[in-house]
Amino acid sequence: NLEIRAYDCPALLRHELHRLFLNYNVLMQPLTAITIVLKSKSDMSTWSNEIEEERNELTDEFVHLAHEICAYLGTKQYWADFIDPTSGR
Repeated sequence: NLEIRAYDCPALLRHELHRLFLNYNVLMQPLTAITIVLKSKSDMSTWSNEIEEERNELTDEFVHLAHEICAYLGTKQYWADFIDPTSGR
């Protein structure tokens, strides 16, 4: 139910990320984009109370996992941050 992949960050994405991550030179420094996919049980294109609850649970799980990944990479002397899916920041 979990898929994690790493990619060399393309130039177009670097320019978008430049506005978000002011403490790291994303334009000139090495940059890898990591995607995290959490598979849902429900069809997320519709809405119901149950789907909203699952969406919130998956969002919380993502944020927790992203914090863990960033902390781990930090211990290995890498800069790492993530984009919160609830705010886009």
